[in-house]
Amino acid sequence: MVFSHKENAKARVGALAAILTLAGALFILTCIAKKAVSPKESLYDQNTPIVANESEAKGQEHDFDASTTVSASSPSQNAPNRNELEDIWEPVLDLGIGDEEIRTAMLRLSHGPLFERVGSQIEKVAGESIKEAIHNLYHVNMFFWPGAGPLNGRYVLEGDSLIPPSADVGGRDTKSILSNRRFLKVYEELSNMPVDEASALVSKELNLSFQQYLSAYSQDPQILSDRLTVSSIEKMLAEDPNQPIVGLGWISETPEESEMTLLGLRFKVLSLVWIAGSLELKATDAAVQEVIREAIRQRDGLYSDRSQSAFYKYQVLSQASLYNRQILVTGLLGTSARSGYLYSQIAQIGLERKKIRSTLFDAVATEYDQLVRFGPMRPDYAKGELYIYCFSAMNDETFDKAISLRSWLR
Repeated sequence: MVFSHKENAKARVGALAAILTLAGALFILTCIAKKAVSPKESLYDQNTPIVANESEAKGQEHDFDASTTVSASSPSQNAPNRNELEDIWEPVLDLGIGDEEIRTAMLRLSHGPLFERVGSQIEKVAGESIKEAIHNLYHVNMFFWPGAGPLNGRYVLEGDSLIPPSADVGGRDTKSILSNRRFLKVYEELSNMPVDEASALVSKELNLSFQQYLSAYSQDPQILSDRLTVSSIEKMLAEDPNQPIVGLGWISETPEESEMTLLGLRFKVLSLVWIAGSLELKATDAAVQEVIREAIRQRDGLYSDRSQSAFYKYQVLSQASLYNRQILVTGLLGTSARSGYLYSQIAQIGLERKKIRSTLFDAVATEYDQLVRFGPMRPDYAKGELYIYCFSAMNDETFDKAISLRSWLR
Protein backbone atom coordinates (compact mmCIF):
# COMPACT_ATOMS: atom_id res chain seq x y z
CA MET A 1 0.00 0.00 0.00
CA VAL A 2 1.31 3.46 -0.84
CA PHE A 3 0.93 6.03 1.95
CA SER A 4 -1.11 8.82 0.45
CA HIS A 5 0.19 11.91 2.28
CA LYS A 6 3.42 12.54 0.41
CA GLU A 7 3.84 16.01 1.92
CA ASN A 8 4.47 14.37 5.31
CA ALA A 9 6.98 11.81 4.06
CA LYS A 10 10.07 13.64 5.26
CA ALA A 11 8.54 14.12 8.68
CA ARG A 12 7.79 10.42 8.94
CA VAL A 13 11.36 9.58 7.91
CA GLY A 14 12.65 11.75 10.71
CA ALA A 15 10.24 10.22 13.20
CA LEU A 16 11.43 6.74 12.28
CA ALA A 17 15.15 7.57 12.36
CA ALA A 18 15.64 6.32 15.91
CA ILE A 19 13.77 3.09 15.19
CA LEU A 20 15.75 2.48 12.02
CA THR A 21 19.05 3.19 13.75
CA LEU A 22 18.15 0.73 16.50
CA ALA A 23 17.14 -1.86 13.89
CA GLY A 24 20.45 -1.37 12.12
CA ALA A 25 22.35 -1.80 15.36
CA LEU A 26 20.45 -4.97 16.20
CA PHE A 27 21.16 -6.28 12.71
CA ILE A 28 24.92 -5.76 13.18
CA LEU A 29 24.83 -7.34 16.63
CA THR A 30 23.02 -10.36 15.19
CA CYS A 31 25.73 -10.71 12.54
CA ILE A 32 28.44 -10.56 15.19
CA ALA A 33 26.64 -13.08 17.37
CA LYS A 34 26.45 -15.47 14.42
CA LYS A 35 30.11 -14.82 13.54
CA ALA A 36 28.94 -13.67 10.16
CA VAL A 37 30.54 -11.34 7.68
CA SER A 38 28.91 -8.01 6.92
CA PRO A 39 25.59 -8.04 5.00
CA LYS A 40 27.38 -7.00 1.84
CA GLU A 41 29.99 -9.71 2.21
CA SER A 42 27.41 -12.38 3.01
CA LEU A 43 25.67 -11.66 -0.28
CA TYR A 44 28.95 -11.43 -2.17
CA ASP A 45 30.55 -14.64 -0.92
CA GLN A 46 33.04 -15.03 -3.75
CA ASN A 47 34.97 -18.01 -5.07
CA THR A 48 33.32 -20.65 -2.91
CA PRO A 49 34.70 -24.04 -3.97
CA ILE A 50 31.77 -26.17 -5.15
CA VAL A 51 32.41 -29.89 -5.37
CA ALA A 52 30.66 -33.22 -5.25
CA ASN A 53 31.69 -36.82 -4.95
CA GLU A 54 29.55 -38.79 -7.37
CA SER A 55 30.32 -42.09 -5.68
CA GLU A 56 28.48 -40.80 -2.59
CA ALA A 57 25.61 -39.09 -4.43
CA LYS A 58 22.87 -41.37 -3.19
CA GLY A 59 21.07 -39.88 -0.23
CA GLN A 60 23.84 -37.40 0.57
CA GLU A 61 24.04 -33.63 0.65
CA HIS A 62 26.84 -32.27 -1.51
CA ASP A 63 28.32 -28.99 -2.59
CA PHE A 64 28.37 -29.09 -6.35
CA ASP A 65 28.06 -27.12 -9.49
CA ALA A 66 30.42 -24.43 -10.71
CA SER A 67 34.00 -23.43 -10.11
CA THR A 68 33.22 -20.18 -11.93
CA THR A 69 34.41 -16.95 -10.33
CA VAL A 70 31.40 -14.71 -9.85
CA SER A 71 30.63 -11.55 -7.92
CA ALA A 72 27.52 -12.70 -6.11
CA SER A 73 26.67 -15.85 -4.23
CA SER A 74 24.35 -17.37 -1.68
CA PRO A 75 24.60 -15.99 1.87
CA SER A 76 27.21 -17.35 4.20
CA GLN A 77 26.10 -20.31 6.31
CA ASN A 78 26.90 -18.20 9.40
CA ALA A 79 24.79 -15.23 8.31
CA PRO A 80 21.56 -14.52 10.20
CA ASN A 81 18.68 -16.38 8.65
CA ARG A 82 15.56 -14.72 7.30
CA ASN A 83 13.49 -15.39 10.43
CA GLU A 84 16.05 -13.66 12.63
CA LEU A 85 16.17 -10.64 10.34
CA GLU A 86 12.39 -10.43 10.24
CA ASP A 87 12.33 -10.47 14.05
CA ILE A 88 14.53 -7.37 13.98
CA TRP A 89 12.59 -5.48 11.34
CA GLU A 90 9.05 -6.60 12.19
CA PRO A 91 8.34 -3.64 14.52
CA VAL A 92 9.23 -1.25 11.69
CA LEU A 93 7.38 -3.17 8.99
CA ASP A 94 4.29 -3.49 11.16
CA LEU A 95 3.91 0.29 11.27
CA GLY A 96 2.03 -0.11 7.99
CA ILE A 97 3.97 2.66 6.29
CA GLY A 98 4.65 1.77 2.69
CA ASP A 99 5.60 4.89 0.79
CA GLU A 100 8.71 4.97 -1.35
CA GLU A 101 10.75 7.26 0.89
CA ILE A 102 10.28 5.02 3.93
CA ARG A 103 11.17 1.90 1.94
CA THR A 104 14.25 3.62 0.58
CA ALA A 105 15.37 4.78 4.02
CA MET A 106 15.05 1.28 5.48
CA LEU A 107 16.89 -0.37 2.62
CA ARG A 108 19.70 2.17 2.50
CA LEU A 109 20.29 1.78 6.22
CA SER A 110 20.76 -1.99 6.14
CA HIS A 111 21.93 -2.75 2.59
CA GLY A 112 23.01 0.53 1.02
CA PRO A 113 25.46 -0.80 -1.63
CA LEU A 114 23.02 -3.50 -2.73
CA PHE A 115 20.19 -0.99 -3.01
CA GLU A 116 22.28 1.31 -5.15
CA ARG A 117 23.16 -1.51 -7.50
CA VAL A 118 19.48 -2.43 -7.87
CA GLY A 119 18.74 1.22 -8.57
CA SER A 120 21.33 1.35 -11.34
CA GLN A 121 19.77 -1.73 -12.96
CA ILE A 122 16.32 -0.17 -12.88
CA GLU A 123 17.63 3.07 -14.36
CA LYS A 124 19.37 1.20 -17.16
CA VAL A 125 16.32 -0.88 -18.07
CA ALA A 126 13.98 2.13 -17.83
CA GLY A 127 16.04 3.90 -20.49
CA GLU A 128 15.73 1.06 -23.02
CA SER A 129 13.08 0.89 -25.72
CA ILE A 130 11.13 -2.36 -26.02
CA LYS A 131 13.26 -3.36 -29.01
CA GLU A 132 16.46 -2.67 -27.10
CA ALA A 133 15.23 -4.45 -23.97
CA ILE A 134 14.11 -7.63 -25.75
CA HIS A 135 17.36 -7.75 -27.72
CA ASN A 136 19.43 -7.25 -24.55
CA LEU A 137 17.82 -10.20 -22.77
CA TYR A 138 20.97 -12.17 -23.59
CA HIS A 139 22.87 -10.10 -21.00
CA VAL A 140 23.54 -12.69 -18.33
CA ASN A 141 24.13 -10.55 -15.25
CA MET A 142 20.54 -9.74 -14.34
CA PHE A 143 19.56 -13.41 -14.36
CA PHE A 144 21.89 -14.03 -11.40
CA TRP A 145 21.74 -10.75 -9.48
CA PRO A 146 19.91 -9.50 -7.44
CA GLY A 147 17.86 -12.67 -7.65
CA ALA A 148 18.83 -16.29 -7.92
CA GLY A 149 22.55 -15.96 -7.27
CA PRO A 150 25.34 -17.81 -9.09
CA LEU A 151 25.19 -21.44 -10.11
CA ASN A 152 26.99 -22.73 -7.04
CA GLY A 153 24.99 -23.87 -4.04
CA ARG A 154 23.97 -26.81 -1.90
CA TYR A 155 21.55 -29.42 -3.19
CA VAL A 156 20.30 -32.70 -1.78
CA LEU A 157 20.64 -35.64 -4.14
CA GLU A 158 18.38 -38.54 -3.29
CA GLY A 159 18.30 -41.88 -5.04
CA ASP A 160 18.25 -41.47 -8.82
CA SER A 161 17.46 -37.74 -8.81
CA LEU A 162 20.45 -36.89 -11.02
CA ILE A 163 19.21 -38.51 -14.23
CA PRO A 164 16.44 -38.00 -15.03
CA PRO A 165 16.37 -34.70 -13.11
CA SER A 166 13.77 -34.33 -10.39
CA ALA A 167 10.55 -32.50 -11.20
CA ASP A 168 11.48 -29.30 -9.38
CA VAL A 169 14.79 -28.64 -11.17
CA GLY A 170 13.21 -26.21 -13.64
CA GLY A 171 12.10 -23.94 -10.81
CA ARG A 172 15.61 -22.53 -10.46
CA ASP A 173 15.40 -21.15 -14.00
CA THR A 174 11.96 -19.63 -13.51
CA LYS A 175 13.11 -17.82 -10.36
CA SER A 176 16.18 -16.47 -12.17
CA ILE A 177 14.02 -15.19 -15.02
CA LEU A 178 11.38 -13.63 -12.75
CA SER A 179 14.06 -11.74 -10.81
CA ASN A 180 15.42 -10.15 -14.02
CA ARG A 181 14.19 -6.55 -14.25
CA ARG A 182 14.67 -6.50 -18.02
CA PHE A 183 12.47 -9.58 -18.44
CA LEU A 184 9.72 -7.95 -16.36
CA LYS A 185 9.85 -4.80 -18.48
CA VAL A 186 9.73 -6.81 -21.73
CA TYR A 187 6.80 -8.89 -20.50
CA GLU A 188 4.81 -5.86 -19.37
CA GLU A 189 5.34 -3.91 -22.60
CA LEU A 190 4.64 -6.88 -24.87
CA SER A 191 1.43 -7.61 -22.97
CA ASN A 192 0.25 -4.07 -23.77
CA MET A 193 1.14 -4.21 -27.47
CA PRO A 194 -1.09 -5.39 -30.34
CA VAL A 195 -0.74 -9.18 -30.57
CA ASP A 196 0.57 -9.16 -34.14
CA GLU A 197 3.25 -6.62 -33.31
CA ALA A 198 4.31 -8.45 -30.15
CA SER A 199 4.40 -11.81 -31.98
CA ALA A 200 6.60 -10.43 -34.77
CA LEU A 201 9.07 -8.97 -32.29
CA VAL A 202 9.27 -12.16 -30.20
CA SER A 203 9.64 -14.40 -33.28
CA LYS A 204 12.45 -12.25 -34.69
CA GLU A 205 14.43 -12.21 -31.46
CA LEU A 206 13.75 -15.88 -30.70
CA ASN A 207 14.99 -17.02 -34.10
CA LEU A 208 18.12 -14.87 -33.74
CA SER A 209 19.02 -15.90 -30.20
CA PHE A 210 18.25 -19.57 -30.87
CA GLN A 211 20.84 -19.71 -33.66
CA GLN A 212 23.36 -17.86 -31.49
CA TYR A 213 22.69 -20.29 -28.65
CA LEU A 214 23.18 -23.35 -30.88
CA SER A 215 26.56 -22.01 -32.00
CA ALA A 216 27.67 -21.29 -28.43
CA TYR A 217 26.45 -24.68 -27.15
CA SER A 218 28.26 -26.62 -29.88
CA GLN A 219 31.57 -24.89 -29.09
CA ASP A 220 31.38 -24.64 -25.32
CA PRO A 221 34.57 -26.01 -23.69
CA GLN A 222 32.72 -27.25 -20.60
CA ILE A 223 30.31 -29.31 -22.69
CA LEU A 224 33.16 -30.64 -24.85
CA SER A 225 35.25 -31.52 -21.79
CA ASP A 226 36.05 -35.17 -21.03
CA ARG A 227 36.87 -34.43 -17.38
CA LEU A 228 33.64 -35.97 -16.05
CA THR A 229 33.39 -39.05 -18.22
CA VAL A 230 32.77 -42.36 -16.48
CA SER A 231 36.35 -43.49 -17.13
CA SER A 232 37.85 -40.19 -15.93
CA ILE A 233 35.94 -40.31 -12.65
CA GLU A 234 36.83 -43.98 -12.12
CA LYS A 235 40.49 -43.13 -12.62
CA MET A 236 40.35 -40.21 -10.16
CA LEU A 237 38.59 -42.27 -7.51
CA ALA A 238 41.02 -45.15 -7.96
CA GLU A 239 43.83 -42.76 -7.06
CA ASP A 240 41.95 -41.31 -4.10
CA PRO A 241 38.50 -42.70 -3.21
CA ASN A 242 37.77 -39.72 -0.94
CA GLN A 243 38.61 -36.90 -3.30
CA PRO A 244 35.79 -34.55 -4.34
CA ILE A 245 34.71 -34.32 -7.96
CA VAL A 246 34.69 -30.70 -9.12
CA GLY A 247 31.72 -29.79 -11.30
CA LEU A 248 31.44 -27.82 -14.52
CA GLY A 249 31.38 -24.03 -14.51
CA TRP A 250 29.78 -21.42 -16.76
CA ILE A 251 30.10 -17.65 -16.69
CA SER A 252 27.21 -16.12 -14.76
CA GLU A 253 28.46 -12.54 -14.54
CA THR A 254 30.60 -10.47 -16.91
CA PRO A 255 32.43 -7.15 -16.42
CA GLU A 256 30.86 -5.86 -19.63
CA GLU A 257 27.14 -6.57 -19.52
CA SER A 258 26.88 -6.89 -23.31
CA GLU A 259 29.34 -9.80 -23.45
CA MET A 260 27.69 -12.81 -25.06
CA THR A 261 27.67 -16.00 -22.95
CA LEU A 262 26.13 -19.44 -23.26
CA LEU A 263 24.01 -18.94 -20.13
CA GLY A 264 22.82 -15.52 -21.25
CA LEU A 265 21.72 -16.85 -24.64
CA ARG A 266 20.08 -19.86 -22.99
CA PHE A 267 18.08 -17.64 -20.65
CA LYS A 268 17.05 -15.34 -23.46
CA VAL A 269 15.69 -18.27 -25.49
CA LEU A 270 13.82 -19.70 -22.49
CA SER A 271 12.48 -16.25 -21.55
CA LEU A 272 11.06 -15.69 -25.02
CA VAL A 273 9.50 -19.17 -25.17
CA TRP A 274 7.91 -18.48 -21.79
CA ILE A 275 6.61 -15.06 -22.87
CA ALA A 276 5.20 -16.51 -26.10
CA GLY A 277 3.31 -19.20 -24.21
CA SER A 278 2.10 -17.06 -21.34
CA LEU A 279 0.79 -14.30 -23.66
CA GLU A 280 -0.49 -16.91 -26.15
CA LEU A 281 1.29 -15.36 -29.14
CA LYS A 282 0.07 -17.85 -31.74
CA ALA A 283 2.23 -16.50 -34.57
CA THR A 284 5.38 -17.51 -32.67
CA ASP A 285 4.41 -21.18 -32.84
CA ALA A 286 6.98 -22.19 -35.49
CA ALA A 287 9.88 -20.59 -33.62
CA VAL A 288 8.81 -22.19 -30.33
CA GLN A 289 8.55 -25.61 -32.00
CA GLU A 290 12.19 -25.43 -33.12
CA VAL A 291 13.35 -24.74 -29.57
CA ILE A 292 11.33 -27.65 -28.19
CA ARG A 293 12.67 -30.07 -30.80
CA GLU A 294 16.24 -29.06 -29.97
CA ALA A 295 15.65 -29.42 -26.23
CA ILE A 296 14.35 -32.95 -26.72
CA ARG A 297 17.36 -33.79 -28.93
CA GLN A 298 19.68 -32.50 -26.21
CA ARG A 299 17.94 -34.57 -23.55
CA ASP A 300 17.83 -37.78 -25.57
CA GLY A 301 21.45 -37.36 -26.66
CA LEU A 302 22.67 -36.96 -23.09
CA TYR A 303 20.58 -39.86 -21.79
CA SER A 304 21.94 -42.23 -24.43
CA ASP A 305 25.61 -41.20 -24.02
CA ARG A 306 27.20 -44.05 -22.04
CA SER A 307 30.62 -42.41 -21.93
CA GLN A 308 29.53 -39.48 -19.74
CA SER A 309 28.76 -39.69 -16.03
CA ALA A 310 25.36 -38.91 -14.55
CA PHE A 311 26.97 -35.91 -12.82
CA TYR A 312 28.03 -34.44 -16.19
CA LYS A 313 24.65 -35.14 -17.76
CA TYR A 314 22.77 -33.51 -14.90
CA GLN A 315 24.82 -30.34 -15.00
CA VAL A 316 24.65 -29.90 -18.77
CA LEU A 317 20.97 -30.76 -18.91
CA SER A 318 19.85 -28.50 -16.05
CA GLN A 319 22.22 -25.57 -16.55
CA ALA A 320 23.30 -25.39 -20.20
CA SER A 321 20.65 -27.13 -22.29
CA LEU A 322 17.20 -25.80 -23.21
CA TYR A 323 15.48 -28.65 -21.40
CA ASN A 324 13.29 -26.75 -18.94
CA ARG A 325 10.10 -28.80 -18.93
CA GLN A 326 7.84 -26.17 -17.34
CA ILE A 327 8.79 -23.41 -19.77
CA LEU A 328 8.75 -25.66 -22.83
CA VAL A 329 5.24 -26.94 -22.10
CA THR A 330 4.04 -23.40 -21.39
CA GLY A 331 5.34 -22.33 -24.79
CA LEU A 332 4.13 -25.44 -26.60
CA LEU A 333 0.52 -25.30 -25.45
CA GLY A 334 0.16 -21.54 -25.20
CA THR A 335 1.17 -20.86 -28.81
CA SER A 336 -1.08 -23.55 -30.25
CA ALA A 337 -4.15 -22.47 -32.22
CA ARG A 338 -6.01 -25.03 -30.07
CA SER A 339 -4.64 -23.82 -26.73
CA GLY A 340 -8.08 -23.69 -25.13
CA TYR A 341 -8.72 -27.36 -25.91
CA LEU A 342 -5.21 -28.37 -24.78
CA TYR A 343 -5.65 -26.59 -21.45
CA SER A 344 -8.78 -28.65 -20.87
CA GLN A 345 -6.75 -31.84 -21.30
CA ILE A 346 -3.80 -31.11 -19.03
CA ALA A 347 -5.55 -31.96 -15.75
CA GLN A 348 -5.76 -35.55 -16.98
CA ILE A 349 -1.96 -35.82 -16.94
CA GLY A 350 -1.50 -34.10 -13.59
CA LEU A 351 -0.53 -30.62 -14.78
CA GLU A 352 -1.77 -27.22 -13.67
CA ARG A 353 -1.43 -23.90 -15.49
CA LYS A 354 -0.46 -21.55 -12.68
CA LYS A 355 -0.87 -17.80 -12.49
CA ILE A 356 2.24 -16.20 -10.98
CA ARG A 357 2.06 -12.76 -9.43
CA SER A 358 5.08 -10.52 -10.05
CA THR A 359 6.13 -6.97 -9.30
CA LEU A 360 6.83 -4.45 -12.04
CA PHE A 361 10.42 -4.05 -13.24
CA ASP A 362 11.04 -0.85 -11.25
CA ALA A 363 9.92 -2.24 -7.89
CA VAL A 364 12.23 -1.72 -4.93
CA ALA A 365 12.33 -5.51 -4.48
CA THR A 366 10.86 -8.47 -6.38
CA GLU A 367 9.69 -11.74 -4.87
CA TYR A 368 12.98 -13.41 -5.86
CA ASP A 369 15.54 -10.77 -4.90
CA GLN A 370 18.13 -11.80 -2.32
CA LEU A 371 16.97 -8.93 -0.12
CA VAL A 372 13.56 -10.59 0.06
CA ARG A 373 14.67 -14.22 0.30
CA PHE A 374 17.49 -13.66 2.80
CA GLY A 375 16.78 -10.26 4.32
CA PRO A 376 14.19 -7.90 5.77
CA MET A 377 12.56 -6.66 2.56
CA ARG A 378 9.20 -7.70 1.17
CA PRO A 379 8.13 -7.71 -2.49
CA ASP A 380 7.17 -4.20 -3.57
CA TYR A 381 3.81 -4.12 -5.34
CA ALA A 382 3.25 -0.40 -4.74
CA LYS A 383 3.73 0.47 -8.43
CA GLY A 384 1.60 -2.35 -9.78
CA GLU A 385 1.79 -6.04 -10.60
CA LEU A 386 2.06 -8.51 -13.47
CA TYR A 387 0.56 -11.96 -13.91
CA ILE A 388 2.59 -14.56 -15.75
CA TYR A 389 1.38 -18.07 -16.57
CA CYS A 390 3.53 -21.17 -16.22
CA PHE A 391 2.87 -24.88 -15.82
CA SER A 392 3.56 -26.68 -12.58
CA ALA A 393 6.72 -28.71 -12.00
CA MET A 394 6.82 -32.00 -13.88
CA ASN A 395 9.02 -35.05 -14.39
CA ASP A 396 10.05 -36.58 -17.72
CA GLU A 397 7.03 -38.86 -17.89
CA THR A 398 4.56 -36.00 -17.49
CA PHE A 399 6.52 -33.85 -19.92
CA ASP A 400 6.34 -36.55 -22.57
CA LYS A 401 2.59 -36.85 -22.03
CA ALA A 402 2.20 -33.10 -22.48
CA ILE A 403 4.29 -33.22 -25.65
CA SER A 404 2.08 -36.04 -26.96
CA LEU A 405 -0.86 -33.64 -26.90
CA ARG A 406 0.84 -32.19 -29.96
CA SER A 407 2.23 -35.51 -31.17
CA TRP A 408 3.62 -34.15 -34.44
CA LEU A 409 6.58 -32.84 -32.43
CA ARG A 410 7.98 -36.35 -31.88
